[in-house]
Amino acid sequence: MKRTRLVWLMGILCGSAIDCVASQQIDITLPASGAEVSEAAMTRPGEELSIKLRSNPTTGYQWRLTMRQFDAVLAIQDKRYVRSEPVMAGSGGFDVWTFKALRAGTAQLLFEHLRSWEPGSILQRVNIEVQVTDDTP
Repeated sequence: MKRTRLVWLMGILCGSAIDCVASQQIDITLPASGAEVSEAAMTRPGEELSIKLRSNPTTGYQWRLTMRQFDAVLAIQDKRYVRSEPVMAGSGGFDVWTFKALRAGTAQLLFEHLRSWEPGSILQRVNIEVQVTDDTP
């Protein structure tokens, strides 16, 4: 099975020299059901990291962040659902999780795609190791 991963630097979002925040997005294209995907990302303190996962809430499945070994290194800034265009009944979209890097260290993020009311319903897992480093690239 082929797995495509797109990672790009979204650029620097600046309103003024004081409000500059670098932002990186990881766009994950998942293989067939039942697969586990592992990814790695690097960022620096003060920067934001967004994880974008394909989702369709009409199926009853949702992405849940199940491993939280990141509290000292990352903070959750936002979690939102973005519909795909064109918007139609039953069409999917993306869950976008945004984290802010607090300090240098390593964080482990584990996302599971499941139905919360149905035991053993995990379709996919995405494990992301995030290195937050003070080093300038």
